[in-house]
Formats: sequence, C-alpha cells, structure tokens
Amino acid sequence: MNVTLLISSLAMGGAERVVTLLANHWTRTARHQVTVVTFEPESAPPPFFPLDSAVRVRRLDLLRQSVSGLDALRGTLHRIRALRRELLSGSPAVVVCFMTRTNVTALLAAAGSGIPLAVCERCDPTAEASDRAWRAARRLLYPFAWRVVVQTESIRKRLPGLREASTRVIPNPVEAPRAAGPRTSEPSGRHRLGALGRLQFLKGYDLLIEAFGTIVAHHPDWELVIWGEGPMRAELEALVRRSPAADRIRLPGATSDPEGCLASCDAFVLSSRSEGFPNALCEAMACGLPVVSFDCPSGPGEIVRHGVDGLLVPPLDIPALAAALDRLLRDPDLRLALGARASEVTTRFASERVLQMWDDLLAELPTR
Repeated sequence: MNVTLLISSLAMGGAERVVTLLANHWTRTARHQVTVVTFEPESAPPPFFPLDSAVRVRRLDLLRQSVSGLDALRGTLHRIRALRRELLSGSPAVVVCFMTRTNVTALLAAAGSGIPLAVCERCDPTAEASDRAWRAARRLLYPFAWRVVVQTESIRKRLPGLREASTRVIPNPVEAPRAAGPRTSEPSGRHRLGALGRLQFLKGYDLLIEAFGTIVAHHPDWELVIWGEGPMRAELEALVRRSPAADRIRLPGATSDPEGCLASCDAFVLSSRSEGFPNALCEAMACGLPVVSFDCPSGPGEIVRHGVDGLLVPPLDIPALAAALDRLLRDPDLRLALGARASEVTTRFASERVLQMWDDLLAELPTR
C-alpha cells in the first residue's frame, strides 16, 4: 500500500515523533511504501527523529512568512495547488495528515480526487489559539475527511459537526525511559519539583509560580524547576522575582535531554490551561514520578488515575493546586506509592498497542 504522511515540518515535537513512528512501523512491519511530505525547504536540517532509509521524504518548500492578510491568502492558495500536484502525482491509497492548518490545506488540495484523508487533530479545539478563519475552515471541512483522529475522548466530544463513525481516538504512545523502574528512595539534599514545556500562556506557569509561592515556606528543602523556552519568559521571570519563592524557582531554558531532567526530579506538576495529550506528563510518569495536574481539557483526566498514580485538581484552581502540591511534598510515602504506579503508563499506552490502533485504522480503508 502507498501511504503518505503529511506534516508541516519534521522538527522536534509530539506530532513529528508520531509521524516518524508510523513511517518506520509501516515501512518495516507492514511493508507499505511510505512517503513523508513536509512544507520545509530542501535545505531543512535532517528529521529530528530518525527515519528508516526506505521512507521517502518530499520537501515542498512551502513555508513562507506572510506580510499581510492578502499575502497569507496567496501563500495558502499556492500551498493548496502545490500539494494537490504532489498528491495526484503520487496517487496514495491514503493520506494521514497532522495539525489543523495542514489538515485544512490537505482537505482543500485533495477535494474531488477520491483520495481518503485521515486528519489528526492534536489540540483541544475549544482552547486552541489558532486564527478564527482556520477554526471556521476546520468546522466546515473536517466532515469531508475519511477519518478524523483525535488523542482523547474529550477532544472527540469538542469537535462539532462530526459523525461518531468517522472519528477515532488514538492516544500517543508512551515509551519506557532508558533507566526504567519506579523510584524507591529519596535523593539526598534539596528535593526538586519539575515542570517541562514551552513557556506560553496555555502551559499555565504563571499559575504554578503563584501556587508554589503560597506553600514554599512549609517546604524549605524543595525547589521548582521549569524547563522550556518561549514567549512568556520575561513575564515569568518577573513573576519569579516578586514571588516569596524567588530563590527557589529556576527557569533554566530548553533542554535536549528531557529524560535526564525528569530523572533529577522527585515530583512533577502540570499546570496547563489546556492540553491535547501532554507528552511531558506521560514522560514524567514513565520515569516513575508522582504527579500533580490540573484536570484541564483535555488529556490529564484520561492519563492520570487520581489517587492511584497522581493527583488531579480542578482546572485553573490555584488554591487547589497549592493544596495538592503541599500534600505531595510533605508526604514521602505518598510520593513513593503514586510513583510506583505511575510507570504503568508505559503499559497502558505502549507503542505496540497504539500502533495496532493505527493498523486497524488502515484496515478500514475502502477498496479502490
């Protein structure tokens, strides 16, 4: 079978990792002919996640900065035409595409071609900060997709106008860390509460800094470390300077070794206002870390089993977040108990199980 995977770029990211896993799996196991199509230029760096040598990569050089609304419209029309030529020349049995704008572009490009499209929505559509025109296009065009793939049941419920028969819930796979196994003892010295993700509004680090500041006096041997980079750095640094916990909150920047960072922690916190399927939360649990998370839309409530492998608190509730953190930080037995069960996330969302879901999806393809 000739399968095309479509994504804007092959840089580091959750969707890019899934594309790589699917491409390698379908090439090596199912013996499909897989082409990964991106909008990157030919001069783009190699894929962040290595692809099998048998996977064909087509870079269409369609990434352009727009200087006006009219320029953006012209760029979108150019991408649609170029992508249509690519799809018609390749005549794939199915196209699997990722992210809202790429999905919309692909649906327009494939219109009338008879090529089945599986579009993969990666975010909570009610909270995503995308342009209004793209949100409207999504509502209009997703019903014409062969399948719409989402990561959680809560996202499925939030996408309007879709028949349940045309949607599939396929979570991200969670892999065991290199140093697998639950944590069995506390490290010496200061304890570390970790957070990991882009420094942006949706991640809610402003809420986390406020919550940690209210409990820091009760936990003199704990520090908060937030790994990541992004547009809110200056604002978050200002919040840290004003916080009672100023000397115990660090923002060290992005990391190329998230597993190593998580291995240095004693607990993990997710303070997001919204999520899709939070990889950082899953990676922390895979490392055997006890977690506290806002039960935000969407993802955490379908990953964390409250009181079993982590603690869930109402979204945006800073006092509730502070209370849950206070409980976890003061109770080493609770941390050990939750952490011992947290690593089960690698079984619940094992790559083999998730890849089988994708195989089952392809098995539903109509005969052409």
